[in-house]
Amino acid sequence: GLLGGVEYLPGSTSPFALGTPGETGGPMGAQVWGATPNGSVVLLYALGAAGATLVPPGRPCAGTLLNLNSTVAAAVILRADAQGHAFTGPASVPAAAAGSARLQALDIVTCATSNLAQVIY
Repeated sequence: GLLGGVEYLPGSTSPFALGTPGETGGPMGAQVWGATPNGSVVLLYALGAAGATLVPPGRPCAGTLLNLNSTVAAAVILRADAQGHAFTGPASVPAAAAGSARLQALDIVTCATSNLAQVIY
């Protein structure tokens, strides 16, 4: 698929990575690769500028530093396949999210964070 408008900040473990195929106003998805095989991955999002927020106590991976601002919320929990790949979508993302939505994935098994993806288009 198309990979458009992605902002990369290094995650804690390479090559765990996030991509956002598609564009706002139409079908859009999110995919991760390099996750723990058959493990769980949470897709997180925040609106506005990037930031630095810790996963709060009582949550899986508490204390892990995210590159998202304090509006961070969980969008969906994904199950990686045997190769460590997971995909969600397509979903219709409002055009208003362009430029303001940022996504980051968190591997629940290793607490690794992916790159930061900014929804541009």
